[in-house]
Amino acid sequence: MWKELAWIGLLIVSGLPLLADDSPPTASPQLNTQKPIESAPTGNPFADPFFAPPSHAHTDLGRPGSGTSLGESLVPRGVPFRSEKIWFATDFYFAASQGTLLPQPSGQRELSQLRPGLRANGGLWLTEDARFGLDATFLYLGDAALSRTNADQLSVNTRSAVIGGDINFRYGWTTSERGRLDWLLGYRYLNLRDTVDLNSDHSRTLNQFHGAQVGIGGTHRLFDRLTLTTKATVALGVDISDVSVNGGNDRENLFSVLPEGTAKLGWDFTDRFRVNGGYSFLYWSRVRRAADQLDSTTPPPSRPAFGRDQTDFWIQGWTVGLDLRY
Repeated sequence: MWKELAWIGLLIVSGLPLLADDSPPTASPQLNTQKPIESAPTGNPFADPFFAPPSHAHTDLGRPGSGTSLGESLVPRGVPFRSEKIWFATDFYFAASQGTLLPQPSGQRELSQLRPGLRANGGLWLTEDARFGLDATFLYLGDAALSRTNADQLSVNTRSAVIGGDINFRYGWTTSERGRLDWLLGYRYLNLRDTVDLNSDHSRTLNQFHGAQVGIGGTHRLFDRLTLTTKATVALGVDISDVSVNGGNDRENLFSVLPEGTAKLGWDFTDRFRVNGGYSFLYWSRVRRAADQLDSTTPPPSRPAFGRDQTDFWIQGWTVGLDLRY
């Protein structure tokens, strides 16, 4: 009898898979390899985004129920604030520089009026995480000139121009939900030329700054499309100052400090373009100006003194420009 019961039990166990096959199939979510049905695209897949409005791909994440705050939706965690790899900015520069104290017949500080110039900046990130990069800036402030003659037939002609720039290694220090801040380390150059002709006397100076530069720079998003970009640097180096008075030449190496600060408000009207306007201030210690090297105590001077007078120099002004980012 036990043998018959064993055979019956064996038949029942062997028939269980057959009974399972007759039941409706159940799909396991872990084993399901079927692709979900995709809806048809709503936009033009062939449209060029170059002039498209700014993308809001992350803004849906900030809505209720998404589990992400509005700040995270603008800049997701772990993603640098700006996604561009290369950027270039060019600004119209309307600025004034410190005037020079002219000898008679003027006897006052001149060439401090606003005049046009150019500022350009460009850079690129060297790593995918936008941690290490390079940037460079070019500065040019147009010539300022003055010609004046008084009743005693004493005439003054003077001219001044500034050109320079910097190049920096950029390191991403911190990235938040609303912006980023970077350390800057690089090299700074600035060139200041002055010329003064006082009747038959001629004075020329050339100041060339070479120095190491450190600073910080960053961008912060104030609103959806409005950004604030700032940069503050200080350079320490040498001013190679050349002076020529009536054919006599002199060179002096002066230790100089050159700090600069800029701030720009920008509006993103596409993903690639940003319009901006801002303010810039630059200071340069210990330069020699052409007018300071002339002695006009007895006009016309019989023999202008060859002086070593030093002064400071500054530039400040407004910028309006356009940024292009990729």
